[in-house]
Amino acid sequence: MGMFDRLYVEAGLPLTEELKALSIDWKAEEFQTKDLVCFLGKYKIQEDGTLWSFGYGGIDDDLPPDDLEKTWSREDYHGEINFYTGFYDLDGSDWWVEFTAYFIYGKLDKLVLVEATKRSSADRLSRELKFAQTLKTRETSFEARVRRTVRRIPGVRSGAKLLISTLTRVNSLLLRFFYYWI
Repeated sequence: MGMFDRLYVEAGLPLTEELKALSIDWKAEEFQTKDLVCFLGKYKIQEDGTLWSFGYGGIDDDLPPDDLEKTWSREDYHGEINFYTGFYDLDGSDWWVEFTAYFIYGKLDKLVLVEATKRSSADRLSRELKFAQTLKTRETSFEARVRRTVRRIPGVRSGAKLLISTLTRVNSLLLRFFYYWI
């Protein structure tokens, strides 16, 4: 998955009729992009078509001294920014929406809808259920292996339950991390 930046778009997005019909405040929607610094920065395209960043300075600035405060600053960006988001609607559908913004010397030239895909959530829900079942099986298997190992260590039986539950929780958290972030 990797690092990305967050982008908010106050300028009018080129939405299809189906996207307009959804009850989404597009100006408040958080998009992701990998076309800027990719350091979890916060950017916005204002209604006047200018790009702004929230931080200690511009895109190319060095790391800040400790005494500076974060502020919004205008970026003189030239190029294109691809940005996207995914969400679920009330009808049980999963959406993927992707745009490209073209900038000429800091001013938005055009916004293009690249993709708007609507899918049934059945596939995602099926994958999540299968993952939950696999996770439960692995947790049980892991716990059994830890118990067998702990039983072989003399003098550890008294704290074994705490050790087993702690290791099982850690294992579960790691599996969830790898499932959702990788």
